[in-house]
Amino acid sequence: MNYIKKYNHLTESERYIIEKMHNDGYSISNISCFLKRNKSTISRELRRNLNHNLEYTQRYASYKYKNRRNHKHIFKFTENSPFKEFTDIFFKIYNKRFFGVKATYNFIKINHNVKTPSIRTVFNWIKTNKWSIKKKID
Repeated sequence: MNYIKKYNHLTESERYIIEKMHNDGYSISNISCFLKRNKSTISRELRRNLNHNLEYTQRYASYKYKNRRNHKHIFKFTENSPFKEFTDIFFKIYNKRFFGVKATYNFIKINHNVKTPSIRTVFNWIKTNKWSIKKKID
């Protein structure tokens, strides 16, 4: 059963229904059944979009949603200059045959006093071609 799930963002009307049902005391399960959405979607929506009084309102939730959508490009990876020294050491040591990505990362973290990104960040750099790891010809 290989199929791709397609997720949709909550609409303004769904947020309004969440607000009304939540204020009327309905549980997250009841709200999710009514909207035909997963419980975790409703829970996440409530958690992320509470106002300063710890109340959920459709207007404030929509404001925060639009704000996040407009600012998402700010946090994209553009360069790894804070980790230039780490990058240089990594490419000197890395050898796929004997010393994989995780082993190289851990070796640098333990034996060199340089600023290191998280291992997930390193794999993201490789996956998105921010780093190009090529075979070394010995």
